[in-house]
Amino acid sequence: MAKNVVISVSGGAGQIAYSLLPRLARGELTGPAILKSLEGVRMELEDLASPYLDRVVCTSDNEEAFGDSNFVFLLGGKPRGKGMERKDLIRDNGPIFTSQGKAIGKASAKDVRVLVVANPCNTNCLIAAHNAPNVPKERWAAMMRLDHNRAQSQLAMKNGVTVDKVTRMTIWGNHSATQYPDTEHALIGGKPAREAIKDRVWLDKEFIGIVQQRGKAIIDARGLSSATSAASAA
Repeated sequence: MAKNVVISVSGGAGQIAYSLLPRLARGELTGPAILKSLEGVRMELEDLASPYLDRVVCTSDNEEAFGDSNFVFLLGGKPRGKGMERKDLIRDNGPIFTSQGKAIGKASAKDVRVLVVANPCNTNCLIAAHNAPNVPKERWAAMMRLDHNRAQSQLAMKNGVTVDKVTRMTIWGNHSATQYPDTEHALIGGKPAREAIKDRVWLDKEFIGIVQQRGKAIIDARGLSSATSAASAA
């Protein structure tokens, strides 16, 4: 029989406790590890019956996970919650990407390429790469494609065209509220975006703010960070 544990909660009558206590009562704090849920994902992947999938390994050991990997997608990290900025995640995610970087440097294939998605992805990428000095820096990337796609979509909607008509969109800076969506060379249907969109107030102010704060807007709307759009960008 499993040993009982004592759990202490202060502020038990508060709003957070109201949501937390039922989860504790269901054993989510001391219950089965998350690997059990991961096993369910593994089974679904197998059920795809894809000729391109040889096998799926589920593990919490970094070196086993990254062993002989040619491509690595680093999605795992503390998620950004409502009211949080990406900088708030650095303290908790730093140790995660330190250990993952060391494991990649030690166990992955010599030609490994790494895409960091977990936020703040630029900082997480820097931390991981720093801890894998034997992996050339050009093989590391932080995902900015999501910001590019967001900007591209906004320009398309504003001009009433499909997204494929928007090209040469550029994003400068970090994957954060400090990024700068640059439309100087963007084209809409082959025409300069700054000619196609006459509303300069929207283009030079509102558009930039929308793209910079898009992640926060999604969290505010659904209570969770981007998932489908982030996976597509990756």
